[in-house]
Amino acid sequence: MTLKIIGFSQSRQSVEKFGFMDLLVDFDQLEVLNVYQYDGHSLFSLQRLKFKPNRIGDLDKILREKYNVEYYEVLHQQNDEVLCILKQKRDTGFFLVLGQGPAALLCPITIREDVVQLQILAEEEYLVSIFETLSKFSDSWKVTHIRNIERMKDLDHFGQFKTPTPRFTAKQRDIATYAAQHGYFKSPKRISGKTIAKHFGITESAVNLHLKNAENLAMTFFFDGT
Repeated sequence: MTLKIIGFSQSRQSVEKFGFMDLLVDFDQLEVLNVYQYDGHSLFSLQRLKFKPNRIGDLDKILREKYNVEYYEVLHQQNDEVLCILKQKRDTGFFLVLGQGPAALLCPITIREDVVQLQILAEEEYLVSIFETLSKFSDSWKVTHIRNIERMKDLDHFGQFKTPTPRFTAKQRDIATYAAQHGYFKSPKRISGKTIAKHFGITESAVNLHLKNAENLAMTFFFDGT
């Protein structure tokens, strides 16, 4: 048996089919950081929720009425972003993309208006079935990477799989995420380096350096086979 970690990116079409568009009226981004318990219709997880401007004041109402939350505990709040533990219930389930078979989602799972990003741990023989299931939700999904499990190297000290990601610094991750969400990498650009610099209170040259280093790390991680 050969285990693979497969990264996927799915378009706005998938966001709509998964039923997340109504939620994204209130959120800029939903990020599932860890799943503690999942039984098909209930989800107990750690999530980072980034609210749209002026919406966080209705946090309790939004979580309970729109996000199917039965219980939540806010661990940290900074501006429009909340880190919290949630218990949710949804009759249609949460992770329909897996179908039936030997596969598991790896965190983080990121949902924005334009994309769903996720990773799946699965047996190599099951990949075709996963691809077929994904095609039912969207015809514009794409594989971003496929990596082998390297045994103990991919385990943390609790024996659980670590999500394989480039080793960005916190600042690189924050700036690159903000840049991507606001269209910096689009052609033409929808936001300038100067505007990003103003948002983070640093110089434009510092922004350019962080983005360049983050890009180098990502390219090496995903495409350097050594």
